[in-house]
Amino acid sequence: MIYIIADDLTGASDTGVQYKRRGLRTLISAEIDLDQINTLSDEFDVISINADTRAKFPQDAYNMTYNLVKHIKNKQYKYIYKKVDSVLRGNVAQELEAMMDAMNVPLAVVAISYPENGRTLCNGVLTISNTNSIKSGIDAIKVFSEGMNVKVQGIGIEVVREGKEALMKAVLSGYSEGRQVFVIDAVTDEDLAVVRDASLAVERKMILCGSAGLAKQLSLLEPRDEKGEVAIARKDGITLVMIGSYNTCTAEQVQTLVSETGIPLITVFTRDILAGKNELVNQEISKQADDLISGGCRLLAVVVDTLLPGYVDAENDGTGIIKDSLSITNAMGCFARQFCERYAVNAIISSGGDTSLAILNALNANGIELEAEIVSGVPVGHLVGGIAEGVTIVTKSGGFGKEDCLVRSIEYLDRNI
Repeated sequence: MIYIIADDLTGASDTGVQYKRRGLRTLISAEIDLDQINTLSDEFDVISINADTRAKFPQDAYNMTYNLVKHIKNKQYKYIYKKVDSVLRGNVAQELEAMMDAMNVPLAVVAISYPENGRTLCNGVLTISNTNSIKSGIDAIKVFSEGMNVKVQGIGIEVVREGKEALMKAVLSGYSEGRQVFVIDAVTDEDLAVVRDASLAVERKMILCGSAGLAKQLSLLEPRDEKGEVAIARKDGITLVMIGSYNTCTAEQVQTLVSETGIPLITVFTRDILAGKNELVNQEISKQADDLISGGCRLLAVVVDTLLPGYVDAENDGTGIIKDSLSITNAMGCFARQFCERYAVNAIISSGGDTSLAILNALNANGIELEAEIVSGVPVGHLVGGIAEGVTIVTKSGGFGKEDCLVRSIEYLDRNI
């Protein structure tokens, strides 16, 4: 058994799918459910847990992670991987320290780079390159140093490029001088492979922490198990695209999806939700969906207005970021349930960790059994438990993917379901 602890649902999914690609049967647990983890541990090779701690206060995130790891450490496992956000959102330092404390392990290696999705670390500075932009400036070493009660050291790309032995020597030397957490540069997958090999060769108990990029390198050491492959069942129904939060990357993907597929958009006006007009919004969405589906449409998207061109909200500085986002994502979950109860739903594509979790909660799903990876960081699986059991679901982090990411997801579903 391999356990992964993530701070949101899409992080649990894009990390878990690295192991599914090797044929390992992988479950994404939608929330911390110790009874479910106990029950299903014999059925799966990998359980990736959404601890749902990203938006928590730091001490709460520490406590939740500590208690979860304390429970898991008493089970048989190969290793527990601490997944952190590739742009360092949330409580990455506090959760890593909680895991170190719970396991009584004084040494950790951190590799947050995810080159496939434009996240690289060089000289301790995180660079994020999306479709049309490159942003740099997050000091990763500072993030961990300020959030932990242990000494943190960065290790530069020049050491990584010298190879496994040089990196091992740097870690052990720093550890002998009192450093306990090592934040290591990586620009390519080859760099991450060196980090993996050096970390595993160090003859000391160590926690491995990072994004899906390092998890991918770890998964490549697992023997491929073709028996673990799960075929997606073909059904006759509609495909829903559900996007309930703003992200520049996702907004570009929505525009590309519309221009290339002609998919009709059902717009959720966020001000109506925030004003408590949920019943009115539900009625309007149902009416639009009824009209489209009765006209033969089998592909439609429910998106928040913040994603559309020209949206301006003076109260939020025109950024499209809604301060009370929880009420919006919860509403999206209700819409998904409404669709599943009203129509034959074939598949759901969800963007954003909060939106995906709200959908699973509204459908009373226990989690997702992963089946494949459509493009890097975009896994597909089927729902486990709840009123939509077996329905195919694609989950995507808001900041992941090229402009055609949603288009390629639709094409994949067309071919496979």
